[in-house]
Amino acid sequence: MSITTLKEASARVAGDVTAFLQKLVQSPSISGEEGDVAGLIVREMKKLGYDEVFTDDMGNVAGILKGSGQGENIMFNGHMDQVDAGRLEAWEYEPYGGAISGGYLHGRGACDMKGAIASQVYAGAVIKSLDVSHRGDIIITGVVQEEPGECVGMAYLCDVAFAQRGIKFDLAV
Repeated sequence: MSITTLKEASARVAGDVTAFLQKLVQSPSISGEEGDVAGLIVREMKKLGYDEVFTDDMGNVAGILKGSGQGENIMFNGHMDQVDAGRLEAWEYEPYGGAISGGYLHGRGACDMKGAIASQVYAGAVIKSLDVSHRGDIIITGVVQEEPGECVGMAYLCDVAFAQRGIKFDLAV
């Protein structure tokens, strides 16, 4: 596959990625209140044809694109929670509006880290759409409760949920 093919496939979904990111930003997800965002991610992954999608007992989300089983599994991880918007008068744009202005999408969590989650979810979809063979599984995850600093969501996902399902990863981003 050429880089041109990859760029063209990515360009075809650019509007969808932006619309998905807007929905994520428009859904407040303070630590411990990530359920709406988790639901959006699950629905998007299912719509995009992920091979396996689940939410664990803590509220973490995982979507898997199965490889051939002949290589290393890679996990791309992002946290779904964001800090409180604080003083609303300090915002140039409404914090949960998802406004697009000057080529940027504005709002709480847009760059930390909902933009990355939207990109990761759609990167998996682009790979699937191009029917790129990959030896290991590609695992896209969104975890809860990162902002307080204890990363309890990530620990639960890896130590409990993945262990219960027999999911292993060799690399993580």
